[in-house]
Amino acid sequence: MCMQTIVIDGVSCNLDEITERANNGDLDALIFLGDIYTLGQYGITAEPAKGWDYYQRAANYGNIGAKFKLGLEYVNGDGYLPLNEKLGIKLLEEAAGTGHKDAQFCLGIYYNNKGKKRKASEYFEMAARQGHAKAQFELGQYWFFEGKNIDNAIYWLCYSNINRNPNAKETLNKMVHEWGVPRANERIQNTMERIKRGA
Repeated sequence: MCMQTIVIDGVSCNLDEITERANNGDLDALIFLGDIYTLGQYGITAEPAKGWDYYQRAANYGNIGAKFKLGLEYVNGDGYLPLNEKLGIKLLEEAAGTGHKDAQFCLGIYYNNKGKKRKASEYFEMAARQGHAKAQFELGQYWFFEGKNIDNAIYWLCYSNINRNPNAKETLNKMVHEWGVPRANERIQNTMERIKRGA
């Protein structure tokens, strides 16, 4: 039997050994194999069925990253796995419940698209508090358009801007120059200073 070798960052790795580790329940190996077979990496031909099987096995062991990937795939239903929103949301909620900020953000997007703005804002806030710039932007948008709280909107948009989200900067500029937000420039400057001081 010929051993297959792959090269990762200049280091030769034996694929058979990685596969054996995965078969023995090694979560890192399961995720690694899920990635390379799903995406076709390191000279390995893409075999999505095999890749998703590795992710499923990792999720069965409780791996949060695998639950996130599977949940997203089931909710979107636009890849290899069939659409199954109920299962996808369950997996994303499990990941979000452990503090997985990308899962929290994706649930925010999901509920926002379903018109459940308040529920979406709760997930956006979970991710925003962990520094997720896109969630901070979405939360700022929520407070401006839905929650009607300009100060909260400015606060989260400023955080998103500090985290280099160009959409936040554009929205803050519109508050100053287009939307007629009272004392917008002053409020934004004060908020930015407060955030930078850690207050």
